[in-house]
Amino acid sequence: MKKRMILCVMMMCCLLFPVYTSARTVNYNRTENYKNFVRAVTHKPIKISISYNTIGKNERKFMYKWTHLENATGYEHQISPDKKFKKDVHNQKGGPNWGSATREYTCSLNDEPCAHIHQNYYIRIRPVFGKYHGRWSKVAICKGNLNENSSK
Repeated sequence: MKKRMILCVMMMCCLLFPVYTSARTVNYNRTENYKNFVRAVTHKPIKISISYNTIGKNERKFMYKWTHLENATGYEHQISPDKKFKKDVHNQKGGPNWGSATREYTCSLNDEPCAHIHQNYYIRIRPVFGKYHGRWSKVAICKGNLNENSSK
């Protein structure tokens, strides 16, 4: 009698708490991964603009803005004095709280990639959708010679 009672309780628990709920979660995660993959492949290009560029005695500051993409879970930024981003690359990664789409970069003479303040800096950004990375944006140039920058 006790065995029947235990068996009935177990069957009732299975009916009240179905086992397939975890299968739904797995299916949902697969759907989200697929959506993130499609977003990473087909997203709109990001546009970057330089807001201001100041050069002091021992440091340099510039601010850049970019277009925010819907459904992006984060962004990856690269700033470098090298056009091809092969050496002295400064990487920044940010989450969805970077939705303001503005970033200020300060370069001091004491920093490793900032050996020369009066050089051009190149900036590029790519969005992150879950575990997938999007395409890099076109490179924005922050001029090292401010006279050259103001004449354009």
